[in-house]
Amino acid sequence: MRIDMLFAGADAGHYKLPDAVRELRQAVAHCDTYTVPDDDQTDRVAHAVDRLHADVRIAALNGSPPPSLTPLIDAAGRREANAALIDAVRTTRTQLAAELDGLVIASADSIIVECLRPAFDDVLATVRKAAKRSDADLDRLAERYASIRAAQAILARASGGAQHDVGGRYAEFKNMNDLWPVRGTWLERKPPWPQGTRERMAWLVASEAEPWMPTLAEQDERWWAVHGEAVLARPGVDVLTLP
Repeated sequence: MRIDMLFAGADAGHYKLPDAVRELRQAVAHCDTYTVPDDDQTDRVAHAVDRLHADVRIAALNGSPPPSLTPLIDAAGRREANAALIDAVRTTRTQLAAELDGLVIASADSIIVECLRPAFDDVLATVRKAAKRSDADLDRLAERYASIRAAQAILARASGGAQHDVGGRYAEFKNMNDLWPVRGTWLERKPPWPQGTRERMAWLVASEAEPWMPTLAEQDERWWAVHGEAVLARPGVDVLTLP
């Protein structure tokens, strides 16, 4: 699962994330700051071995005791220690990253309700505050809105998606079936909202649209409220086997 864009939006200040998620992400990032010694210990060991051979020759020629093994032991021990450190850093980072993915999935609903939804409400409230906003303002709001929606989509994919609203029909608009009833059908034409980014932001609050930030369960509940009766009316549908 790619969750980097989830953090990119938070880093940009478009929305917040739970403290537990932020702290675990910081731990993963901290692993990348560890300075691992250069992997030149093999050369040091080889040099120590060569030095030992030379010292043994000198000792033999001089009738002296054999040379100390301390330089070779130090070099070999340092190589093993560096290898252990490299392995520990890599293993720890992998474990923390997996824990982070798991925490994001487990916290998907709370992230939507407690983090994305307040940010989403703030964007729409800001658009509503002024009848006429500058293009720069609308551009910034559109960027933030898109970032929040991207985070919603990331969480949906990470959680396996909706059970009933598999096409995401009600991910953005609660009343999508009223706004664009032919969406996803062979009759589909261009959507009812303006194509321009700025114009679409203004349209969100000036039209009959009901933009919302639902959890997957709320999405499914809405889909079933609109389409459930038709589903149950189909021949051969077994109510007991429905998810």
